[in-house]
Amino acid sequence: MILQNLKTRNACRLMLGMLLLSGAAFTLDSCRKEDLTPITIPEKSFEITELEIRSANIDSSRIFWTQKLGFPMIDSTLNSVTIQVGTSRLKYNRINPDFDPTPINHFAIRIPKNQIEKALDWLKNEGGKYPNGPKKAVKIIRDELTGAEIIQNPIYNTSSIYIEDDAKNIIELVAHRDFGSEQEGDFSKEQFLNISEVAVVTKMVDQCQDKLQAEFGVQIFPKTTYGYRPIGGQNGAFVVLVPNRIWAPTQTVVSEPFPTTVTIRYPESKTVQLPQKPVSIFTVKTEP
Repeated sequence: MILQNLKTRNACRLMLGMLLLSGAAFTLDSCRKEDLTPITIPEKSFEITELEIRSANIDSSRIFWTQKLGFPMIDSTLNSVTIQVGTSRLKYNRINPDFDPTPINHFAIRIPKNQIEKALDWLKNEGGKYPNGPKKAVKIIRDELTGAEIIQNPIYNTSSIYIEDDAKNIIELVAHRDFGSEQEGDFSKEQFLNISEVAVVTKMVDQCQDKLQAEFGVQIFPKTTYGYRPIGGQNGAFVVLVPNRIWAPTQTVVSEPFPTTVTIRYPESKTVQLPQKPVSIFTVKTEP
């Protein structure tokens, strides 16, 4: 029975091609019910100006972004480093791995709609083809079932590449074909446009949804489930999901809640704690 269920699930995943946004897990139930008709993503968004996460190795995080990929460093201290990624800031705060669990975060960065193949070529930078490309190999996370490096999502009409930074975080580079800019010529780090999606891992999905809608007036994406609920729009979204769902495109890494702070563009100054148990560890701040 277990083997038969596993075969069914794998066949289903292969057929539907990892129907995920920002690493949400795929389930057999969603396969049975899935309507592949593309949705219209809401326009009202979270504009994410800063994502603040934790790292057990600040030095490796700094080296990955500044030396390997060539991104500018805004600030660096003994216990943190902040990188400029498009119009967003990415901040890593140091933890002590002897006392704190090592986090594996999942977030997405938007790239131009027509550059996904060129982005993959740039990330590989075989033979130093791009002088402004990565100085060392970047780990591309293949779909563990299909082997694909570029993963298509027909429901959201996106193409995605997943990479791993040196702190083991899963970073999705996503191209939305229904909206956004096109860029001609070769790919470069300047085409990392902004941090566009951040995962909120919580058992209190409904309460998080209600809080985000009440505080910021955003919408839920069509075709969501209790365990996976993107909220926001075209330029930025929070993907609210339950713990222990598999992060795409792996079959082994699962979602866990870790302390996270996201700053968004909003005219009113506020700090919002999203509902989590036993205490809230996900904070949303605003800046004008």
